[in-house]
Amino acid sequence: MNELINSATVTGTFDGDIYSKTSNQVITELINLIFIKSANKTIWARGNLLFILDIINSDSTPYNNLVIIDILNPKYIMLVTDSVRINGIPVAYGSITYNEITGELNINIDSIPPESMLTITFEVRKRNLEIFNLENTAYINFNNDQMINIMSEVNEDNNDKLYSNTIIIRALSSVCKCKEIENRNQC
Repeated sequence: MNELINSATVTGTFDGDIYSKTSNQVITELINLIFIKSANKTIWARGNLLFILDIINSDSTPYNNLVIIDILNPKYIMLVTDSVRINGIPVAYGSITYNEITGELNINIDSIPPESMLTITFEVRKRNLEIFNLENTAYINFNNDQMINIMSEVNEDNNDKLYSNTIIIRALSSVCKCKEIENRNQC
């Protein structure tokens, strides 16, 4: 992990004398993970929607005991439970949990090796025929004491989370005619 080291020096004059005071050093560990969320459609009329989560570890050390959490809006969508894959390999049920009522999907990751990329994919299906905008963000929850201590120095409010970007999907009624949409491949 990389470190950010910071200190400050204050210099001033009081009664003609020059004073200088240097603070202590604050060392912050920087997390070298990139977390990107995407989907296979931006306009969704029929079929399942595929979510893709890419996690890139550009660090020289592994990140261990991570939990990916994605809240799938239970009003509009639900997980296709056998669709979860990590690097193309189906995930065992002991590694994921999904709550249909809250929409919370948890994916346990034992380790992301140094200088590597991990890709998680899963499908969701519509719960109804409504037209809606689906906004979705996932996050990584660090489940080990070392990472929690590092993250708490950075941000006390979200001291154990790293958020992905937010994606927006426009869901159309399944009876929509794709010929009305400019790019039919996105249906």
